[in-house]
Amino acid sequence: MKKYFFRTITCLVILSACQKQVETVEIQDLVPVETELTASCGSETKTTLTEFNEHCWLAADNISVNYTVDDASRTSVFTSSNVIPSSTAKFTGKLLLPSEDTDLSGVSAIAVYPVTDHNSFEGGSVMVTVPEEQTAVEGSFAPGLFPVVAKTGDITSGLSFKAVCGGVKVSFQTAGITSFTFRGKNNAAIAGKASVTFNEDGLPEATIIEGKSSITVKAPAGGFEVGKWYCLSSFPADLEGGYEMVLSNGQTISGNSTVSIKRAVLALLDSKDAPDNYSDLSSHLKPISYWDAEAEFISDAMPAYTATDREYDRTQAKNNISAVKFVTDASYIYGYIESRGDEDASRFANLGLWIDVDGAGNGQQGGDWLFTLYKYFELSAYGAITGDDMVWSPTLRTQTPSNGAWYGAVKETPSRAAYGKGSFENSVYKFTFIIDRRIIGARNLTSAVIGINFDDGKGTGIGNFTNPDRGGFRVPLKNSDATTIDETTILKRLKSIDSWASIDYTPLTNKGNNRADTRLKFDSDADFIYGYIEIENTDRLYISDGDYYSFCPGFIKKLAVGFDLDGIETGQGIGWPIGDCWELVLDGTLISFTRPLSEEDKANGWIDRWSHYAILKTAFDENTTQFPAYTITPQSWNPIACSSTGGIGTPIESMSSWANLGAGKGEWVGKTFRYSFAIDRTRLGLRGLPEIKLGVFMYEQNIDGYSNTPDAVGTVLQLNN
Repeated sequence: MKKYFFRTITCLVILSACQKQVETVEIQDLVPVETELTASCGSETKTTLTEFNEHCWLAADNISVNYTVDDASRTSVFTSSNVIPSSTAKFTGKLLLPSEDTDLSGVSAIAVYPVTDHNSFEGGSVMVTVPEEQTAVEGSFAPGLFPVVAKTGDITSGLSFKAVCGGVKVSFQTAGITSFTFRGKNNAAIAGKASVTFNEDGLPEATIIEGKSSITVKAPAGGFEVGKWYCLSSFPADLEGGYEMVLSNGQTISGNSTVSIKRAVLALLDSKDAPDNYSDLSSHLKPISYWDAEAEFISDAMPAYTATDREYDRTQAKNNISAVKFVTDASYIYGYIESRGDEDASRFANLGLWIDVDGAGNGQQGGDWLFTLYKYFELSAYGAITGDDMVWSPTLRTQTPSNGAWYGAVKETPSRAAYGKGSFENSVYKFTFIIDRRIIGARNLTSAVIGINFDDGKGTGIGNFTNPDRGGFRVPLKNSDATTIDETTILKRLKSIDSWASIDYTPLTNKGNNRADTRLKFDSDADFIYGYIEIENTDRLYISDGDYYSFCPGFIKKLAVGFDLDGIETGQGIGWPIGDCWELVLDGTLISFTRPLSEEDKANGWIDRWSHYAILKTAFDENTTQFPAYTITPQSWNPIACSSTGGIGTPIESMSSWANLGAGKGEWVGKTFRYSFAIDRTRLGLRGLPEIKLGVFMYEQNIDGYSNTPDAVGTVLQLNN
């Protein structure tokens, strides 16, 4: 049985408030001290699962904190102040302390969610309850059903919340089920009341006080939806002899093998009511009209390969592919591919989707050299695109080395793993496809990597392939259709290019490597930080490079925005030439470009040097030298969040599946480049700040001279709230 591990909530506490005293202590001897508490996600869970299985605090969540000062124990309630479910949330409450300058490092505490009364705290333990009747919500737990606890001897060092319970995650293929009752065949206690203590490793252990051997789960209004996930919360238990689940329609589902429900783990019961019932994929395919209508609000797919030493080689077979997009729900992965400028559709005779669902590092390789930048595809869906409707009905194939380097051996499946249709009109090729997550083993995962490759059926050389990214694309997988965080809001709020006309340019007093005279504008509201980039003449994207001037539109290929949140001026990326005070960096692709070196360009003195245009300084005159031809195509900026180490930094693992932390769109007209972008304040924990220091950095591959830095020291932006 597959198992799902939760994320931990780590709370960094900055204390200064007070709450009603519970024990008998003289009120006049106590002083209220204002308190603020900050909680952020880690590797276990708290109150809810979002659509990407990130674990978040809900708006107005409460926690109880039982704290001990001078041998007297009291309880305070803290309330989160976030306005949407968030991985980082501020909590406010009140403490009663002997004096305002009480040394909080000597204050010990046990904290618990959901809120419990003071009588539940006894001698280093806490009482929690798991109801024997629960009401389900799609893809998650209802508030209060999944208790978590924390213990610390120094409340200023932070509270690390850990799960008390595990649970079972179920889905059904039968419509109309309104409830089910789950129990172990040995009648082990899985609900009721328990006393929770902490072992030597600081992990919670539950001792059942009043046990219940079964849990009845009621469906949300309308019943359990087919194919969706629902969870029940349970105390850890060994169900020796197996389990039994009785559905509201009278059907009984059972298993005879011992099932262990472990702390912070969900056991999976996927479609046990109808294990061989698979829906026809063609009926769930999203039409091309859907992608046309939603194009502006669905971000471009994010590359899975993030190393930069071979960036230039990643898309050598991209050809005319202009868009790759993915959306998902609990059952399916939906994809869209668009190519513009093709003379005919012969390049799209066959389509292969290479799929990694077991994680990088497991040794498979799919597609030989096509995916040398990402070697871990264990499956491929490959087949011909045929007929007037350009129908694709592929077979699923394995990708172990014994099956060969290309498409592998056919894998028998109970139904089709993937299906698609395309159109070709006016030199525009559009293709929509669907993948069944259950068939490929991705029903409970939070992400997958998918590589895309068309071939013309005429050979295996590079001229026969269209491969938009040789590293594949990272696809976050939703396990719920319930929208807890609407990631598309930022796309709908993004400022248009023309709307920036009324906003003044930001003064730049310490320009870095910025020969192109890049200018910036900023704005903000309570939810977003907005930015604007303008380069009046992209011909000026050249730098002094030894005896040459090197010129390339790729000097603005990527956009990195760094944030200085702690005031530390050294030791944190990005580094030269923008300084090293940035502990959080948003990094993503800004443009694509072409750089064809023509015979005329060569005659004018230009050469290809290190993948740039270059010309000897002795042969160059800024006013008279004719610049070579090139194109710039602004892309949808969809950055990843990086930590403060190593230049741009390494992706932050807990945020790796988040989309639309930032977004952007732009234009390149008459050599003038203009770009508008936005950054989500709430999800980055920037909401409510009065000001912030940020730096804007555009670059090609690495942190080097091939870049465009408008302001070497960054800008302190006063924020609107």
